[in-house]
Amino acid sequence: MTQRTLAKAVRYDRLCSIAIEASEQSERLSAPDVQQPQALSSLLSQWPSDRWLVLCDETASGKASSREMLQALPMDAKVAVVVGPEGGWTAEEIVAFKEMPMCMSLPLGPRILRADTAALAALTLVQCFVGDWSK
Repeated sequence: MTQRTLAKAVRYDRLCSIAIEASEQSERLSAPDVQQPQALSSLLSQWPSDRWLVLCDETASGKASSREMLQALPMDAKVAVVVGPEGGWTAEEIVAFKEMPMCMSLPLGPRILRADTAALAALTLVQCFVGDWSK
């Protein structure tokens, strides 16, 4: 949950059902773990030290390209992608992310994308550069 999160209540059982259905549809052998929503500060304080955090950040444009950023990741890297809420990340949240040792800001181009579109775009980029699409 971020400072600009609009939904204050999330149906955990529905999220679990969606994860199971998506796993079945993609012929995945296991469903991803779905955890209860938590405050962003709590998530970052518990972040595993061996997992990269790819921050979709509209303020990162104009710096290194997405290709340059993702090519810097090791091919066997554990990666999580984080997309901001409607209205974007607050300045405080971006600072908190950038204090993380394994965090990189990923520009997704000059346009502001909806959260669901940004998630798909970012996951596609990550899959292309460090996933099995690049093999």
